[in-house]
Amino acid sequence: MADGLRIDRVRLREERERKDVVIEVDLVNELERTVHVHATPRIVNYDPSTHHLTVEMSDEHLNREIPSKVLRRPKFKAVDPQRKSTMRIRLPRIIHRLGPGPDERVPGIESLPIHEATDIDVAVAWSDTPFYPDPRDGGDAKVRDVVKWQQGTARGSGRHRRAASDEEDSAPA
Repeated sequence: MADGLRIDRVRLREERERKDVVIEVDLVNELERTVHVHATPRIVNYDPSTHHLTVEMSDEHLNREIPSKVLRRPKFKAVDPQRKSTMRIRLPRIIHRLGPGPDERVPGIESLPIHEATDIDVAVAWSDTPFYPDPRDGGDAKVRDVVKWQQGTARGSGRHRRAASDEEDSAPA
């Protein structure tokens, strides 16, 4: 029996005109029914020292105490039975996060150039049933509801696909 959803390939490429990066994730549905995947990046981590980017499209590691009015409902994508589909995720070339500041009472803002990533890991939550928020909660999607909906997590890794002109620019003279 098939396991469910599998990530076949992950690529990251830059779109300099739009000033963003695109992560392409090739998904393979191994089931005999449609699979619904979490298509909203929830956690994006980048380590500039190793050039490693991690993107999670799952609510399982989010703080469950975030009020539903603050947390936007995730988007979902359907993948037909026994089919392959490519999901494209756009992110800014540079992301920002809180970091240490000059004074321990005041945090600083750290800029992370994710377009410099060489390796990427992706996690995608999925289920073979569509997600519907619990109407008894007023129709708001709670983190716990999305985590409960999740049937599995597909994981995949890939590399940054650089354009030929980038490689020529970086070639030694």
